[in-house]
Amino acid sequence: MDDRTPVIVGVGQILGAGGASEPIDLVVAAAERALQDCGAKNLPIDLVALTKIGTQRYRNAPRRVAERLGRPQARTLQANHGGHTTQVMLCHLAAEIAAGRLRAGLLAGGE
Repeated sequence: MDDRTPVIVGVGQILGAGGASEPIDLVVAAAERALQDCGAKNLPIDLVALTKIGTQRYRNAPRRVAERLGRPQARTLQANHGGHTTQVMLCHLAAEIAAGRLRAGLLAGGE
């Protein structure tokens, strides 16, 4: 398989508050589970993409997630609300990987 073939390598989900004090805590916890799921805690995440968090305002939620995951160099992408937004962002990440502009990306959302 070509190294630039986009594949989903890990998934993570948090149900309920799980002790989180704000939505970003849930997103970070789910992302950490996804990294554990793929067995690559040091995965070179070049882009952190988030769906819009509607329950709390953040100036740059993807940046906060990237920093908390130890990926401060990652580019960020913040989507607006929309029924198909997650699929559009997934397609964008796949296209960036296929074009060789990303090694790995993180797509997340949470409330």
